[in-house]
Amino acid sequence: MHQLNRRLLTAIAAVALALPQTASAVGNVDVKAVDHGPGKLKEVKAVGYIDAPPAKVWKAIIDYGGYAKFMPRMKKSTLETRNANMAIATMYLDLPFPFSGTWYTNRYDENPKAMSLKWRMLKGSIKHTDGGWSLKAQGKGTLATYIVRTDPGVPLIPKILADEATKRTIPDIFKAVERRAKQL
Repeated sequence: MHQLNRRLLTAIAAVALALPQTASAVGNVDVKAVDHGPGKLKEVKAVGYIDAPPAKVWKAIIDYGGYAKFMPRMKKSTLETRNANMAIATMYLDLPFPFSGTWYTNRYDENPKAMSLKWRMLKGSIKHTDGGWSLKAQGKGTLATYIVRTDPGVPLIPKILADEATKRTIPDIFKAVERRAKQL
């Protein structure tokens, strides 16, 4: 049974890695994995142009309770509390096995003047996630930087597969934020 599970997961990993890169299809989002050395989580960093003003992009990315309405793979999002420039929100993801049922509660620390925010996981079904957004005006739109570090904590899933899945999802996040910002 154990060998069958390992073969199945290896096959899933091979198929996922063989899929075309989403980032190249988008064209306006550069996604890279940054290795900080042994024992440290890889950081996935994306820089891209969002065709909406920074103020509207900011409103979209701090709408944690509304993420389920526009963010990819988000089943449910609940804003637990908000105090000035700090928020706590719980996210429930819509992911296939072996990640089905994934959820986490994050603390979001916002700096509206700098148009940047950072989050860190407080609790959840995964081992770790943290990251942030930084926005800068560029022409009529926004140059956005998105950074995320995630460890799903699933020992049979190679970290490279988790990193690849994250890298492939990020361009969709940029597109979703752009669509939402244009609605605001």
